[in-house]
Amino acid sequence: MSIASVYSEKELLIRVAQSDEEAFTLLFHNFRGKLYSFILRLSGSPEIAEDAVQDVFLKLWTNRSSLTTVQHFSPYLFRMARNHVLNGLKRVAHESTIISFLSRQENKLTSDPEEKLREKEIREKLQDAVGQLAPQQRLVYTLSRVDGLSQEEIAEKLEISLSTVRNHLMQALKNIRKQLATTYPHSSIYFLVVIGTLFGR
Repeated sequence: MSIASVYSEKELLIRVAQSDEEAFTLLFHNFRGKLYSFILRLSGSPEIAEDAVQDVFLKLWTNRSSLTTVQHFSPYLFRMARNHVLNGLKRVAHESTIISFLSRQENKLTSDPEEKLREKEIREKLQDAVGQLAPQQRLVYTLSRVDGLSQEEIAEKLEISLSTVRNHLMQALKNIRKQLATTYPHSSIYFLVVIGTLFGR
């Protein structure tokens, strides 16, 4: 069933903005396939594409009241998806900086015993989080962050695709971040991003 056979695109967006769940379901089914293919080409990962489609449509529903101002929905949707994926990749890069710093830094440049104790505790939490990863995620993470292999080298070593390596690494970083976030506030994490940028390789 096409959008045009039920509503005009503008009318459909207005109905969604008015919390019409049937109209939103129709919108989802008409654009889901195209959006998935677009994100898959962008990310190279079916898992990332599937998650991103769900995230983008959830954001659309959450901010549905703004849809009445959208003149051309398709470009709007794909631009939104592109920004979502790129922001996700940037976030992973930041998380990678944090985790790389935590896994490498053995001696903090401070004489404060409390800070040294805190960093020791963080490193222990990091090790615990890595230990809880799924076996393949843990292996890819270790080869990348501990052994220093590139993603291409990991793919060749494990005889898997580059996109699979990227997905395992992204999921590993995401799971580690969740583990650390249960113990440390976001302010501490962002502070470590700065430190990791200064001292990381």
